[in-house]
Amino acid sequence: MFMSARTLISKLGVVVALSALAAPCASAGEGAIPICQADVPLVITNPGSYVVTENLTLSGAGVTGIVIRADRVAIDLNGFTLRGPGSSSGFGIAQTSGSVATVRNGFVANWKGPVKGGIVLGGRNNRVESVTVADCAYGIFGGQGNVISMCIAFSNSLDGIYVQEGSTVERCYATGNAGWGIHAQPGSTVRECVTTWNGSGIYVHQGTVAECSIFAHMAGDGITVDYDGVVERCGVMGALKNGIKVLDRCAVRQCTVISCSNGVSAADQCVIEWVVVRGGSGDGIVADDGSIVRRCVVSTNSGDGIEVDSDCLVIGNLCTDIANPDIGVAGIRVRGTDNRIEENTCNRSETGIAVENGGNLVVKNLAAYNSTTNYSLATGNTVGAIEPDPVAWEMPWANFKMGQP
Repeated sequence: MFMSARTLISKLGVVVALSALAAPCASAGEGAIPICQADVPLVITNPGSYVVTENLTLSGAGVTGIVIRADRVAIDLNGFTLRGPGSSSGFGIAQTSGSVATVRNGFVANWKGPVKGGIVLGGRNNRVESVTVADCAYGIFGGQGNVISMCIAFSNSLDGIYVQEGSTVERCYATGNAGWGIHAQPGSTVRECVTTWNGSGIYVHQGTVAECSIFAHMAGDGITVDYDGVVERCGVMGALKNGIKVLDRCAVRQCTVISCSNGVSAADQCVIEWVVVRGGSGDGIVADDGSIVRRCVVSTNSGDGIEVDSDCLVIGNLCTDIANPDIGVAGIRVRGTDNRIEENTCNRSETGIAVENGGNLVVKNLAAYNSTTNYSLATGNTVGAIEPDPVAWEMPWANFKMGQP
């Protein structure tokens, strides 16, 4: 005969705040401790495997559904829903001490008390998998070294999924959250995730975002990584600020950014390579001092295609159909000094390549059929001869022009 979680914990001498006795729980399977409506609110202080056997609803102000105060606790929601009282709630499931907890396979909803959340696990090395969390404050909040896998977070009033240092968020979907869809602290990885219609998409501090898709964020950036991070093989569409924003010493590789205000915004000493940017209302790629922009394609933006400051390498890029008569844009714009601009192709824009200051090297580029001028170069630069004949093999450092002067 199986005992309910309340009965077992009471026999172990643990004081649990419970309502009057109700009908016994259904069976939870061999070795598992069942949790039913009569058991909640519940405090777990012993390791073990716990299985929910029916939908659970709590209505008291400030109440928390299940509190974990032990190591190695596994809670299987078993396809059922843990539902809270809304704006007056505590937490749905909260780990206040212990580590190595697992929550899986069910639904958590309506835990939207101020700075509360559906699943909040403060300890280390926890796992949340195959859980849908909706209409909470935070959806899922994980501690250090947590793994959040195959979860859905939607319509939460803060971040959909938030994890602390050294965590992994994988194959999750976040939509309609007012804050970030997914927000991760330093050393974390977010991979194979999709976020749509959130306040902003994915924010990782000093970590990695890989193979993610970000669509239609209402007000913020698509992907943000600050300092020493990587964004690779991601797609972003429809961010109202930056498609991808990175701070110092980051790499952005093999990404596609479509119809965002600005495509890629990078701070100092970044590498941006094999990136496609198309159709934004602002600049395509902007990189600050000491950065490399290489083998990228920018087209149909309304700001400059590629813009760099100083000490940068801009090599082998294609910028085409960049136009905005109101401000006069360029395929490539160089604002600083000590840059190397080489082997780029800038076609069918207003200005092909614009260099605003001296002290730069401009060689082996092609600018063709730009409506205002192919090259606008300040004095004091080292510039390969600008020739109309692209087969002038005897001048290997020459820049070439076609169409307009």
